Amino acid sequence: MREVRLKDLYLIAFLVNEEQNIIRMENEGSKCWFIFEDTKKLNGLINDYWQNTAITNIKSYVDKVRDLKDRIFSEK
Repeated sequence: MREVRLKDLYLIAFLVNEEQNIIRMENEGSKCWFIFEDTKKLNGLINDYWQNTAITNIKSYVDKVRDLKDRIFSEK
């Protein structure tokens, strides 16, 4: 299985909000990486995010950002 490592919190929150599962987290010094399975859907969502064409439920997205921040700081 191929994997994608990401550290952009807002991109990761968007992906999780779009039902992409985090495989695991890896701490590397002061950086926290989130690992996803490399799929066509994931790559399409990443492309949509960076092209500003992504559509998502904003309330749920904000909740995901908070959840991820909690998860990052609970690991330290």
